[in-house]
Amino acid sequence: MATQNIQEAKTASSNNHIDVNYFFNYYILKHIHLIKYSSSINDDEKIIFRIIESICYKRIKKVILHKGNYTFKDTYKHDTDITVIDVIYKLKSEDLGLPACLLAVHDPTEELINFLSASRVYNVITLLVSKIELTYDFFNLSGHERIGLFDFLKSHLLLKNSRSKPYEQYLTTFYANHLRHSSKGLKVYLRPDHNNKRLVRLELTFKRQLLKKLKINPSLKTIDSVNPSEYFLFMNLDEDKLIDHLKWKSRRTHKCVNPRNKFMHDELIERHVENYVYGFLLEPFSLMGKIVKLKSKESGVKGYSRFLVPNEDFTQRFVEQTAGQAFLASKQIQSNMKTCTKTRQNPVHRTIP
Repeated sequence: MATQNIQEAKTASSNNHIDVNYFFNYYILKHIHLIKYSSSINDDEKIIFRIIESICYKRIKKVILHKGNYTFKDTYKHDTDITVIDVIYKLKSEDLGLPACLLAVHDPTEELINFLSASRVYNVITLLVSKIELTYDFFNLSGHERIGLFDFLKSHLLLKNSRSKPYEQYLTTFYANHLRHSSKGLKVYLRPDHNNKRLVRLELTFKRQLLKKLKINPSLKTIDSVNPSEYFLFMNLDEDKLIDHLKWKSRRTHKCVNPRNKFMHDELIERHVENYVYGFLLEPFSLMGKIVKLKSKESGVKGYSRFLVPNEDFTQRFVEQTAGQAFLASKQIQSNMKTCTKTRQNPVHRTIP
């Protein structure tokens, strides 16, 4: 049974060496999925609604919030684009010391962000960026390719300086860490696009602490200076090198007393090391999950980072496709995205000025 499990783990770990050409037909489009503003209103508390309605956004829903610190959420939508604005307002208690309202803008356009930042300049409202979700969408994949790419990303993604454990939900969403107690987060998930065709999304989230450090203001003028390699990498775990190191270490620690038993001694060490390595390669499947075990005090490996090597082929393809793209799309390009995902053509993206 143990031998069977080891063989299964070896098969599972072979995903380290998947040919990147297997996903040859995909293209990547990066954009901002969500930006959250905290807002303080200087005089009239209804001014925020008048500002949004002045650019032809219509309220489509009003919800009473039973949980949280705010009472209402109004949702606004424009007839000609996919952008949605949620206005969360009316504090349940003035003693909380929280902003007067929150704005959550889904799939924002360049024009909308420029308008909101201009409103801030004119001292009508004061906006502070509290959260941004930057996404990399992988399009043009068949059903099997989507699942394969999802597993590939999960087994190769390394979130830098992560201090919490990864986890998975519903077999379609993988979280590289817990965002609640971190200034950044990374996840991969399957989702439908605007034409109901499923895509693979890689999402990098920045919270207020990191946004302040990066000097990201409401105009988002510096958002394209974000270098993803400073936050996540595509890596392989070199199992062969790890096994050789552990065999060498075990032979030094457990020396053979009787030379006649050297062959059996070496065989036992090899079995022990393979059981150890492939025991945690089988579960968890993600690279981040393996790193958690490699870092553990009980069964970890000191200097484990030397066994992590870049996945150069996939990294090169990722950089080539995303270099020069701007995160914020104009309304015209956003419309083009909808058309091209329907016809499986590569969309025109806004380039960095």
